[in-house]
Amino acid sequence: MASARRGDIDWLRGVAVLVMIEAHTFDAWTAVADRARTAYGYAVVLAGGAAPLFLFLAGLSLTLTASRRVRNGAAPWATAWQGVRRGGFIFTLAMLFRLQSWVLSGGTQPLAGLLKVDILNVMAASCAAVAVVWGLGRRPWSRVAALLGAATVVAMSTPLVRLTPLLDGLPDALESYIRPLGGRGTFSLFPWSGFVAAGAAAGVFMEAVAGSRERLAYRWLALAGAAVAAAAYWASFQPRIYPDSYFWTTSPTFFFIRVGLLLMMLWVGRSWDQRVWFRTATGGDGPVTRAIQAFGRSSLLVYWVHVELTYGVIAYPIKKLFSLEQMLLVYPAFVLLMYGMVVVWHRWSERRSVAVST
Repeated sequence: MASARRGDIDWLRGVAVLVMIEAHTFDAWTAVADRARTAYGYAVVLAGGAAPLFLFLAGLSLTLTASRRVRNGAAPWATAWQGVRRGGFIFTLAMLFRLQSWVLSGGTQPLAGLLKVDILNVMAASCAAVAVVWGLGRRPWSRVAALLGAATVVAMSTPLVRLTPLLDGLPDALESYIRPLGGRGTFSLFPWSGFVAAGAAAGVFMEAVAGSRERLAYRWLALAGAAVAAAAYWASFQPRIYPDSYFWTTSPTFFFIRVGLLLMMLWVGRSWDQRVWFRTATGGDGPVTRAIQAFGRSSLLVYWVHVELTYGVIAYPIKKLFSLEQMLLVYPAFVLLMYGMVVVWHRWSERRSVAVST
């Protein structure tokens, strides 16, 4: 499996890991007095890029793998079912993660926290739904159209879903998957599942034009992304078509701006991985690239451990303790700690694999 991994996707996922760590450490450890500073606002904006990138890459990887299996002779619906099972596996991990947090808190957290909807929950449900949509398609281009349509429907209906009274009668545990509820997290299927669908469409497109035209496919995606982002940015200044929509959370224009940037990031990741820009220690197979890709290959491990270290009981003494200037030192130190954990984990895994094979 390691030989089949794509270095550009690992690099992009590693970048998402670095942004994720920045998001959680700055949120958990920055002093209250410094949160009104402009620099902290910029840090929050940067932090918002991690979740869309993770979800986008989840959809991308899902359909890249599915399309490749079909091209090699696998049945489409059997392949789609594997995607649904993958979503179920991620959902199991999400529930185990919440259970771990409750156990490590000594049972001090409310039991309702076990049903909190986080990014893994959204990723699980979205991957399962995307696999079904992909399976319904007959040809690559019909699948691209269906997945883009799903992403558009999710984005355009989010402001309406957030306000409709039709969902009020649902149990909170179910409603919180559709729209955020107080105390149950900020993630929900609307609009976050749209990033998985958009990434899935990009994955089908990339696999459809794989081979000699792959480089051209990345350029097309980058140009399409630039056009989508520019059009959405222009639309954000036009009169609103919804009675109540907040740009940073429910606005379709903000969603499409981010999708456009994500499509452009695919080209950035490939350019870095192919050493188009950098031919020094920072690019290609240099140490910085290898470190970022190692983070990408271990993104779930880093997520699992670092959330508990930043928000859990062990971090209580330093919560909201550091100034922004101090966080500029604390953050890279914590990144190095996580990288050390990744290196140890990889070496242990390799030795275990060797021991099993012999």
